[in-house]
Amino acid sequence: MLPRQFVLVWFSAVALVAHTTESHGFEDAPDEAAPRVAQPGATITGAAPLTRRDLGKRLALARRLLEQRQYTEGLAQLQRVLENPQDEYTPVPGTEGGEKSAKSTAEELLATLPDEALEIYEKQNGPTAQKLLEQARRNFESVDPVIDRFLHTRAGYEALYGQANDYWEQGQPQLAVLGYERLLSFTAARTRFEPMLSLRAAVALRQTGETERASRLLDELRGKSNPTWELAGRMVTLAAAESSDVWLEKLAGRGAGEFHGDGVGWLLSRGNRRRNGVATGGGPYLNHGWRVETLAELSRDSREGKLLEII
Repeated sequence: MLPRQFVLVWFSAVALVAHTTESHGFEDAPDEAAPRVAQPGATITGAAPLTRRDLGKRLALARRLLEQRQYTEGLAQLQRVLENPQDEYTPVPGTEGGEKSAKSTAEELLATLPDEALEIYEKQNGPTAQKLLEQARRNFESVDPVIDRFLHTRAGYEALYGQANDYWEQGQPQLAVLGYERLLSFTAARTRFEPMLSLRAAVALRQTGETERASRLLDELRGKSNPTWELAGRMVTLAAAESSDVWLEKLAGRGAGEFHGDGVGWLLSRGNRRRNGVATGGGPYLNHGWRVETLAELSRDSREGKLLEII
């Protein structure tokens, strides 16, 4: 038989171990295998959203790094701004109280970079942008995420160009012009898509009634490149002696107001080349050739017969 003092010491040790276990919370420890839940508002890359102050700091840091030709680090800062789920107005350097969209500022900085920096940007983000573009096309989804996040990659330019073409083919030349003119402001995009970019933009401008702007665009194209192109399987020449307005009318028609369907009917499917013709319809044809009473044989007291009172 154990001494009484030894038994008391043994029970005290057991109680102390039990208390220590509860105080460390071993029973309530989370399961290490449990999946992590993404925080609300997190970006696609998993980082927390940037505040207005953070966006301003990253833009300022990106400017300094790019001026020092530290392109890899500077481009990473700009991309973090573009990846942010929300846009904010940030101060504009050199102005008193001036503010501008942070993402617009990042895009403008990218647009002014030399080819060396843009090649680095393409290596950093081009594969991801191309993958997103292919996924959007495969699933018939919007290409807006590619344009918003990776505009100054080859896939980004291709996404914006394709979106503008879709708008034009769907009879929305105003939206097409916005996309074309945005691409025309980027040297890299013009190099890739000319001369068709300027030609499509000129046709869309003419369809919106902006004939002077369309002519100016063709005049610029005439002075920068060979005025002979292959369109629809045939060679088309922009002759020097012919005005751009006359040449464009021969190529694309009269533009705005063409074929409204008044008086002569529709000469093309759905009214015009844009397949969005507007017509004035008449009232419904209500004259009946014969008539049959479907409730005549029903009893007035029946549930169906009570419909006669309503009619």
